[in-house]
Amino acid sequence: MRHLFGVALFCVLLVGDGRLQGEGKTLEPPMIPFRLLAGSRIEECTICAEKDMKKAFAMLGKEYPPAAVFSSTPDCGFIKTAECGNGEFVLSCCSAREPYEGPGGKKVVFPLLVFRFHSESEHLVGVAPGDFTALDIASKVASVKPGRLFDATIGVVPYRYGDGAAFNFSAKDNRLTVHCRVLKVALRP
Repeated sequence: MRHLFGVALFCVLLVGDGRLQGEGKTLEPPMIPFRLLAGSRIEECTICAEKDMKKAFAMLGKEYPPAAVFSSTPDCGFIKTAECGNGEFVLSCCSAREPYEGPGGKKVVFPLLVFRFHSESEHLVGVAPGDFTALDIASKVASVKPGRLFDATIGVVPYRYGDGAAFNFSAKDNRLTVHCRVLKVALRP
């Protein structure tokens, strides 16, 4: 029994190290809450689906707390895709929706992880003016063409009307939006 607990603890630590944890770590979506969100979309039991979403939101609240700072890495920068709206970008290492086979062999895709920054000229109600991206940086990010890789450092900001303190999930669009302020940006050659 102790051996099994040790192996389970090692797996949790191993998986936990690869997630979006902060500056210098690799940027990847947190897979356990993403599995819960994906599974909730195909779950036939409504109460079970709601429980899974609540669990996922609690985990995501720890992954993306307000004031956390994250940076792109050489292996995973940021990119705008056709699915990105104004002020939005995704991770280049997982810019496509990955398939997921849920319980009973039902197929669905993981949510798309989107980062949305806010500026004085374009923001949602619920983001404080002190959390807006500086105008010069916002203009630089806005000028990045879809498909062009860039590096950035972002700070997670509170969003008053979210499913968590700094994010919201759209089950209809199957996307998790983390609200942020871009602190610095640089285009890749």
